[in-house]
Amino acid sequence: MAKFMLLQNYEAGAGCDMPMTEWALEDVKSHIAFQEALNAELAANGEVAGMLALMLLTDARRPARTGPGGELIPLEEQDRALWDRALIAEGMALITGALAKGVAGEYLVQALIAAAHDGADSVEDTDWAQILSLYGLLERMTGNPMVASTGPSRWPWSTARPQA
Repeated sequence: MAKFMLLQNYEAGAGCDMPMTEWALEDVKSHIAFQEALNAELAANGEVAGMLALMLLTDARRPARTGPGGELIPLEEQDRALWDRALIAEGMALITGALAKGVAGEYLVQALIAAAHDGADSVEDTDWAQILSLYGLLERMTGNPMVASTGPSRWPWSTARPQA
């Protein structure tokens, strides 16, 4: 369920050609509120904080993610001035607290990847070596083949991309 909420947070819906509507935005806000409540209840669980941080860091980029016609704008083309800095700061603080608990699960690692993007002023300033390392860790943790097939080595703009 949490993964579904995170994916719904990313876009209005698969196959949906209209921009996020007010009801969908309220749905995203309710998912974040639910995760905040869960995080408060399970304060000792760094993975819950990692999921909430991931949701916040992902939602912070929402204003720049789609164009006027609802088309998706790739991360490297997004206007970072539109990103919500307050949500980014909240997500970063959650990551700091979760890391202090000493155990990193897959959602915390994904939040660290999102934080590496959100913390960079531009695509060129992105710490691609860190992102590549985090994707490697995520792949080892989960064994998920999608991680390997969509990680930074597949991104043409990544300076961390392995040379053939």
